[in-house]
Amino acid sequence: MKNNLFISVVALLTLISCNKEDAAFDNYAQIPESQNVESFCEKIDSLNNAYSEMLNDNATRGYVSDYAITSSADAVGAFVGAKLFSWAGSAIGAACANPALACGGYFIGKKIGRAAGSAAASIGAAWLIDKFGTRSTINTSLVLNEDYVVSIEDPNNLTEGELHNLILAELLKNIDKYVMPDGSLNYELLLSDAYMFENQFAPFEEYPGYKELWLPKAIEQTRRIVDASVTLESNNSALFLDEVYNGLIPELQITEEEFENANILNEKVLSTYTMLDNVTLKEFSKDIDDVIESSNLNDDLKDELKVSNSVMTNSTLIWREVQ
Repeated sequence: MKNNLFISVVALLTLISCNKEDAAFDNYAQIPESQNVESFCEKIDSLNNAYSEMLNDNATRGYVSDYAITSSADAVGAFVGAKLFSWAGSAIGAACANPALACGGYFIGKKIGRAAGSAAASIGAAWLIDKFGTRSTINTSLVLNEDYVVSIEDPNNLTEGELHNLILAELLKNIDKYVMPDGSLNYELLLSDAYMFENQFAPFEEYPGYKELWLPKAIEQTRRIVDASVTLESNNSALFLDEVYNGLIPELQITEEEFENANILNEKVLSTYTMLDNVTLKEFSKDIDDVIESSNLNDDLKDELKVSNSVMTNSTLIWREVQ
């Protein structure tokens, strides 16, 4: 009994230490003061307006893919996926009475879940767009340009968006295997492959039971994000985000304020992402990163917004290559 009590106390102290390192272990990220968020939004609005005015010049106007709006689902998938895999990693450690594993699982899971979650949500949203006939020409095959190559700056240091596109490209090459005879999506196979491809491109340490605990919850959450994607047919990003938030599984424990802050770019600048040509889009993305970095937002929110920017930028680029 004494030994068990001692182990419990050590576990508690270790988790408290873990909490301090990441601001909040259970709540994941502290919300910045409202004035910091407001100031950041004003700067993003100003930057967005400047680039929107450039669209009057045809030289900066890019090809607007029918699938570009799915970038909204990609960004949400990255944010929610990180939370979900972090929850799985933490739970595995707790189940093993291993505080170090719980803390490590949280940090590792945060990165793993982003790429796998965003790629799966991306495929699902595009599939739904075809299913409901929101494109001018319905094509359920989602054919990726065979000459397309994912643009990577540093193979040894992949950005979240680059990893997202590497996984998404592989899923698109095998798209037929994820659509079942009745026309529905095989979410289990889709997410399992996303997980596999991520480990292929960015190998990570796999803990016993990690995938098994994560997969059922990931299937349910991805299905909910995809179901919400039907609202994207009206190009209403705000409505889509509301639907996603209302459909979050309870294990994630994401507050409305936290969700809204992490999806600021999704709501404010997505339409500009999808309209700019590839070169100008990358310049816009870099300028957004600069605004994020120079802001007074807390580090957790900065990290989430940079991931959102990277995923939406790269998602826009790859979906322009899909017919």
